[in-house]
Amino acid sequence: MKAAVCEQEPLAYSGAIQSHGVLLALGADNQPVAVSENWPLVSPLTFEELTRVAAEDILTPLEVTNLTQYRHQAKTAAQHVLGARSLGHQTFDLTLHRQGDIWLLEWEPGGETAPKTSALFVEKWALQLTKTAQQARLVGDFDRAIVYQFKPDHSGVVVAESLKNDDQDSYYDLRFPATDIPQVARNLYAKNAIRLNQDAGATACPIRILDPEVAPLDLSRSVLRNISPYHVRYLQKMNVATSVSVSLMADQELWGLLTVHHSKPRYVDVREREILVQLGRNLMESHNIAELDNRIAAMDRRGWVIQDIEAALAVTDPGASDIPRVLRPWARAAKPAGVAICRQ
Repeated sequence: MKAAVCEQEPLAYSGAIQSHGVLLALGADNQPVAVSENWPLVSPLTFEELTRVAAEDILTPLEVTNLTQYRHQAKTAAQHVLGARSLGHQTFDLTLHRQGDIWLLEWEPGGETAPKTSALFVEKWALQLTKTAQQARLVGDFDRAIVYQFKPDHSGVVVAESLKNDDQDSYYDLRFPATDIPQVARNLYAKNAIRLNQDAGATACPIRILDPEVAPLDLSRSVLRNISPYHVRYLQKMNVATSVSVSLMADQELWGLLTVHHSKPRYVDVREREILVQLGRNLMESHNIAELDNRIAAMDRRGWVIQDIEAALAVTDPGASDIPRVLRPWARAAKPAGVAICRQ
């Protein structure tokens, strides 16, 4: 396109807006005079209904109050923030500015939607799980590394995996019954940061008790504690000679295990085990931070909705019959089972 043509382009009169936002134009009498085609994103009112209503029927009482205030005070075309509103799962920021005798209301996404936030968290978390499994396997060039998550019924599922060779059978997304890791074993995992099995085929070395008063010797926190013969057979069926499991704790509860397997006996020294433990801790820290961020965001969204309702009620006579109209926009957005107003 020639520069001369660009110079003549009527940019201010394009007749369209960017589709991520919604626009409504109000005339001097607060009647809608124009609206963007994606209006249904922010309101259940049809285009035909818009021709018969005023701003007071579209906006919340607080937004109407702010609109009236700005219309009386505004001396420039500066943009004003009228507020924010949750519509369905989406948060929208509403701004206002004057263009001659027309007032333009513009809704823009003010934050991630709840489903998107959740989906983003799940996606990032899945990548973190896979990354941790890959890093754990590379610590000792192990054959396999998995992240195993316990479910509320104590069964488990492999939520991430890293394999040394492409021709290995994958355990990813396999479910295992609670009996595979019984309660007594889960209790020990919760007590210890790491569980070590250097060689499933090795003969156990008995402990000689020199002082009868210490018998039986509590080995619940011993890194050298011999593993159960049942677990030995379990590992041998999986063709695993060496295994190391790091306990993954969330809110002081056993969330899962970060486990590495090797088909041949392999000594995993203290330094390698410390790295594996740190990888597990880093994983759970990222999990806790992400969950905290989601909780804070949800609390923030609830907080400003409550503040808006309180502010709207503050400018409305508590005994007035239009209180239902005050609450209707938030009721449509939140879709609660009911709304109650308690007077003190």
